[in-house]
Amino acid sequence: MPRRKPIKDLLDPILEKPVLEKLYLSYRVATDQLRRCPEVLQAIADGFERITSRRIDAGTLLRYMLNRRKDSDWPKLGDNAKRFGTSLLDLLPEGFVNTLKRIYVAIDIPLDEYLFRRKLVTELERQYAAETGSSESGNVLVAVMMAYRKRGLWPTIREATAERLRPFADIEEVARRHGTGS
Repeated sequence: MPRRKPIKDLLDPILEKPVLEKLYLSYRVATDQLRRCPEVLQAIADGFERITSRRIDAGTLLRYMLNRRKDSDWPKLGDNAKRFGTSLLDLLPEGFVNTLKRIYVAIDIPLDEYLFRRKLVTELERQYAAETGSSESGNVLVAVMMAYRKRGLWPTIREATAERLRPFADIEEVARRHGTGS
């Protein structure tokens, strides 16, 4: 089975990467904010396809940009970045955020996976719409989740999974305290 190429090697560094960088700089939306603005991300992907004649889905291009940024190999917008009036923390009512958290824990897949798996975002969007009656974009929901995580206000799947793997952890804890456990 052939090995998959690392995402950072997705684009030709001489011909394609500069095209994507120029498109990114022209829209002035930071990589962290592109999930919040799916229409801008799609416009970047469409522009990239028009210029290079190579079709790569928007989610994969975002993943490429994020990986390049982690390697300090992506342009910074600095003061040129667009400012958004509303914080992502204030975008959804508190009850809807709690519903989103519950759905996230029930799906039981770590948040970073939502950045790269389109079907996962679609499933999150579907469940959220079914429970809230709201038609928020899955990309916006992921952006909200990331904003909460950056402030330490989002549950981690590792904790939820660990509890599920030890369904009798509470009984074990009581037994340990009272010296009756093994």
